[in-house]
Amino acid sequence: MNIKNNLKVTSKNKMNKKGVSPIIATILLVAMVLVIAIIVFFWLRGFLKEPITKFGDENVELACDKVVLTGKLDDSQTNLEISNNGNVPIEEVKLKLVDAGGNYDSYTAGSRLKAGKTLRQINEKDLGANIVFGNNNYKKIVIIPVLLGKTSSGEEKKYVCPDRNGKEVYITQKWII
Repeated sequence: MNIKNNLKVTSKNKMNKKGVSPIIATILLVAMVLVIAIIVFFWLRGFLKEPITKFGDENVELACDKVVLTGKLDDSQTNLEISNNGNVPIEEVKLKLVDAGGNYDSYTAGSRLKAGKTLRQINEKDLGANIVFGNNNYKKIVIIPVLLGKTSSGEEKKYVCPDRNGKEVYITQKWII
């Protein structure tokens, strides 16, 4: 019987020593939750855009609503003149040349356009393409302002305004006989 009792005592001692203590398990569980939370935080942070401001504290999207652009083609339909008639300086312009089907080619043109100033005339040399606006299938040009703002870290960043802030210039087709 002594042997039997000794075996029971030994097996009870082994069972008491196996496993992780509740304190260690709790610490490991909290550490794993923290690591997962940090990973999710940085993953979600990638989806959020850093806000860009103009004029100190105004969101650049609101500044886009204050842009007042005009554009016109000359008689030869080869040069586009763009004027900034508002109070918001424009870093550059994006041109969308739209055909009748709604398809478009996009170009960036021009240099900084101060408030109340007219940009020099833009032609195919400025766009890096062989385009005569009136001799293609394009029906209109959408002039979209690109503004320069600052991020919260102080870095300057360009912001392309939405299409609704663009100015449309319609092209009259020239018939070549």
